[in-house]
This record gives sequence, C-alpha cells and structure tokens, in this order.
Amino acid sequence: MNSHFNVIRSGLIVILWAAVLACQAAAGATIYVDDSAAGLDDGGSWQNAYRYLQDALAVAANGDEIRVGQGAYKPDQGGGQTPGDRSAAFQLANGVTLRGGY
Repeated sequence: MNSHFNVIRSGLIVILWAAVLACQAAAGATIYVDDSAAGLDDGGSWQNAYRYLQDALAVAANGDEIRVGQGAYKPDQGGGQTPGDRSAAFQLANGVTLRGGY
C-alpha cells in the first residue's frame, strides 16, 4: 500500500511541476520600448529598449507584454518601414498586451 502511495505522490509532483513550467511559459516575455533608449535596441530592458514600437510589435508573440515609455511613436518608423508612409499602421497581435505611460 505504501509503494502505491509513493507512485501516486511522485506522479502528482511531476504533474504539478509541469503545470508550474507551463504557467511560466504562458506568461511570455516583457518587451520594452523607449524612444530615447541608448542601449542595444533589443527590447530586453529599459536601458536596451527598442526605440520604435513597430520593432517590438514585429517580435512579440502570444502571451508577451510590451511596455512603452512616454514618447512619440509613429507607425512609419522601425525595421521594414518606409519613413513618411502615410498609410503605415500599427498591427496589434492577438494575445499581446500593450501597456504605456512608463
């Protein structure tokens, strides 16, 4: 009887651990945008924030959060954009949270 309990307990621990890992993966990444950042321009921190919102939107995936610092962001700025393109628009992705005012 004791060995059955140990097997069940071990199985429950494995299931619980898998659930914790799944929740961490579902939380997604935090991507930073600040038009005055002077770092690596990789979105990994406020210091290395993307300078253009379009660049953050291009890499964001379901579950990610984009934090946008105060500033002016235009849809015709960033990688793959044509400066001055009046038809450019920001395309928000499903499952990506966009927060501003930092």
